[in-house]
Amino acid sequence: MPRQYQINTETKLLLYTSKTFLNKQELTLIISLLRQSINWKVFLQLANHHRCSALVYNAFSNLKESSHRDVNIPNYIWEGLRNYYYQSLAKSFRLWQIFIKIKDAFNQSSIPCIPLKGIILARTVYPNPALRPVLADIDILIEESKLAIAKNKLEAMGFKFLKKESHVLLFKKEWSLLELHTRILPQWVNRVDMKLLWARAQRIDIEGSKILTLSPEDTLLSLSLQLRNDWPYFHLFRLCDINEIITKYSQFLDWQYLAKTAQQFGIKGTLYFYLQLCQSLLASPLPMDWNKIIKPRLFWRYILNKLLEKNINQLFSSFLQPMMTRRESQFLKITMNDYIWDSLKIFLHR
Repeated sequence: MPRQYQINTETKLLLYTSKTFLNKQELTLIISLLRQSINWKVFLQLANHHRCSALVYNAFSNLKESSHRDVNIPNYIWEGLRNYYYQSLAKSFRLWQIFIKIKDAFNQSSIPCIPLKGIILARTVYPNPALRPVLADIDILIEESKLAIAKNKLEAMGFKFLKKESHVLLFKKEWSLLELHTRILPQWVNRVDMKLLWARAQRIDIEGSKILTLSPEDTLLSLSLQLRNDWPYFHLFRLCDINEIITKYSQFLDWQYLAKTAQQFGIKGTLYFYLQLCQSLLASPLPMDWNKIIKPRLFWRYILNKLLEKNINQLFSSFLQPMMTRRESQFLKITMNDYIWDSLKIFLHR
């Protein structure tokens, strides 16, 4: 984490412990922070708000099991983190079982489907499903031509159709929500070529089931778009997703494809901003020349860097309120787009 960012001790501790892999330097820094005066109530609020408590519990547990048993962490913090960890594990397991039933039902009707976001990241990117929190929803991508068949299939399984929001159909069954997507985001928001994403999808084996997934590169692009869509509301766990992908696939990511496709989709600025944020906050192991490969236009790059410097200290300043005004948020989203027309669409839709 760069020294120029003045971040309090509790936030530093959260950033260093919100990873699945910690190098020796990071472990040393965590131990040093733990020996300082920490407002543990604030720290637990931060961890829970940013949905990183399971990652923090994992990091603290590894420290405790190592030779650093003298580090003092209050019992109520241990209890709060442990409860979050096991609740996350249980919820992840239940949602995965529901997804498998849906996937098998779709297969019977020849409906290819790709799980998105937490439900699949927990089992492909993170070493332990508990470490990636899932909410109460399951996100599934299908081809638009299969939408009517899929809707009938879900209703036959007991899912109640709630409403349609742009490219998403919402369903509910008991406590779980299902979001059936035909695109990554609404078509007006981006230029994503869905045919390309489907053509590059990979079939992998997870716990004995054959699952169709987005490629690591396309997952990285879709997560960046999701973060942009959520802005100015920010939760660290979404940035952790990007960091974990970069860490796990560091030797295999096709950076030339990322640059070419981000340019094709008009989101080089978006990808650049979130990779820069990952490097600044989580010290992600990016290639030395990544910012020469993923390089928006000079003026846009200057604006994005200035906005990053201005707002990075505010990312953790409030649990409930956005860190930017609506006008600032719109300006940043406009700057993240590579094409003027795309920026105008966002401005007009505000």
